[in-house]
Amino acid sequence: MSLLDRLPFRRLFSSSRVRGRRVFMTEGRAQIEIRGVTPESAPRLARDLSRAAVRNPHVRWVELVAPMSRASFSFERGACTAVELVGIVEAAEEACELSAAALPATTSHPVDAEHEAFTELEIAANGVGFALGALLRASPLPPLGFGVNASTVLTVLDAVPRLRRVIEEQIGRDNTERALRLSLPLTQGLAQRTLAQGVELAARATALSEARARRRVFESRADDLMSQPGEYVPPSPPPSRAELPRGPIERYEGSAWMVSLGAFAVSLAASRSAQAAVASLLVGLPKAAKLGREAFAAHFTTVLAARGGVTLDPGALRRLDRVDTAVFPAELFGDVDPTAGAPPWLEALIAAAREAKITLIVAAEEPHSWAGLGADAVVLGGASLSDSVRRLQNEGRVVMLADRARSGALGLADLGVGLVRAGAPTPWGAHLLVRDDLSELPLLLFACAAAKKTSTQSVNVALAGAGLGSFVSAGGLFSNARRV
Repeated sequence: MSLLDRLPFRRLFSSSRVRGRRVFMTEGRAQIEIRGVTPESAPRLARDLSRAAVRNPHVRWVELVAPMSRASFSFERGACTAVELVGIVEAAEEACELSAAALPATTSHPVDAEHEAFTELEIAANGVGFALGALLRASPLPPLGFGVNASTVLTVLDAVPRLRRVIEEQIGRDNTERALRLSLPLTQGLAQRTLAQGVELAARATALSEARARRRVFESRADDLMSQPGEYVPPSPPPSRAELPRGPIERYEGSAWMVSLGAFAVSLAASRSAQAAVASLLVGLPKAAKLGREAFAAHFTTVLAARGGVTLDPGALRRLDRVDTAVFPAELFGDVDPTAGAPPWLEALIAAAREAKITLIVAAEEPHSWAGLGADAVVLGGASLSDSVRRLQNEGRVVMLADRARSGALGLADLGVGLVRAGAPTPWGAHLLVRDDLSELPLLLFACAAAKKTSTQSVNVALAGAGLGSFVSAGGLFSNARRV
């Protein structure tokens, strides 16, 4: 075994790639990265993939999974190699004149190794920084001025979206994230901010558990998820709203600068110490509140994975605290007799929505047939489902949609939940895949309520921390408060 193979983050350097492409394979299934997938190119790409695959007699079928920029293959067990399948993808790209198009720089696919590997690297960097800070704290040396200043600047850049956006426009979002994640631990070590590093280590460990849970559940369910091909479904146009409505943390972000600057001014006036005042400034930043939301989303991902749920887009779970509307197509529930009243399972779902303070809407092709069954509203479903979801979003709602069918509405929703039926095509356009069991739906509604509560509590903790930090720094109650 080489030294590289012994590294916990070795996948950064030797991930599952063939000819530069991300590749996932089992004995009879595969998903391979494909170039140039856009709403305009996807229909032709899907046709040319099928034509190229016909030349290999061992390939049963191939489909374009456009939302993930992947070509999904089913083939005779052990009969195809990754190189052969990549050749089919390359032939389709060449036929569509997409050979020069760039592959995605980063993806959220559960089995792509880069995110998990980089999180391991972050943990290693934080461990080194924590050890450095602990050694310096045990020594008679004061915090190094360079480390204090650099740590302060990087922390502010990391926590304030407007400032961070300036850097992202220059070097890109992913490069900005990586630069901050790897440089902050070292500067915090030099500044002897071991408490901050301890918190970051715990956060990174939680993120690593999330990434591993996503990968393992996808690997365990891959053959089921890729059991049947389906037709290509074009994405739905996005809503016209400028941005997602703000939740507790976003509202706090808007005022966090005033809180931080106020704490800075009070501390500077009382202590006449720039370092103590800077400590107060850092405590008031919204990062503490965001850590609460991150921890909840990561934990819920692992809970879903234990139940067979596959999180395709982890960012969607960071929107749970803003979901206020749940839309369920009538087809999920089968035949319902309106004269007999709401069946028990629907009553349980309505009760869960009430408790979670979420508006429950049924989407039906014949809305009048669902009137009086307890839903808060009924909208047009079927071919009009995407239009109904978009209209709700344009009204300022944050919409969760659950559906079995492949539709553009799943990707349009703020949280699209695909129910996976055995032997049926997987609704890849969803952000989250769960088993075809209606008992999963109340869990998701309760998760939205829990996420709101967690975010609100995180904001309260951040505010309390800002006040306490200002008091401690101003009063000089602890001689090394500047190291927090």
